[in-house]
Amino acid sequence: MRIVADLLSYDGELRPLRPSASHAWNGEAWVVDDALAKQEGERLGAEMCDRIDAAADADAAGQLYVGSELRALEYRQAAAEAQSYKDGGCKGDAPPMVKAWADAKGLSGKDAADGILVKAAVCDQALYAIRALRLAGKEAVRKAADADAARAAADEALARLRQLVESPDALAAPAGGAANAGGFWRSSLKLFSRGA
Repeated sequence: MRIVADLLSYDGELRPLRPSASHAWNGEAWVVDDALAKQEGERLGAEMCDRIDAAADADAAGQLYVGSELRALEYRQAAAEAQSYKDGGCKGDAPPMVKAWADAKGLSGKDAADGILVKAAVCDQALYAIRALRLAGKEAVRKAADADAARAAADEALARLRQLVESPDALAAPAGGAANAGGFWRSSLKLFSRGA
């Protein structure tokens, strides 16, 4: 029974099961074929890089700050309006995105703009970290000597992205008094999941 289970029929001929996609039948045994091994390595590398991209997009970036493309657009607009308002000395009525946050939280326009800009700075910092991990991980996969090394490089990149999600406080605080006041930047590392 075991012998039959380990054999595969090709054109009426019984052969042992193919060990991997990198093996070719030479008439007597399965042997590693360099061209097939190269194709399999490229396929595996592309698959590992896709996994890293997906983790960066969904796991790291999604859990850290955004949630949706529309929300990301909203935050970019809020940050742009907050910066423009601050550059103008916070004079006059706050722009709509800043006013919405000020009204929701009972803040002055200036405090709302400052809060939005702190969160935007932390968001940028998280993006830089995610991008650096993603690109370095993919390059390590591409440069791997073999399939095992490619898997190890991908696993390392995925672990580091997970670590960023689980321990975002590992990111350094942005420079500036407002960013560091009262540890505010730390609570902002879940970034815009709670508003602004």
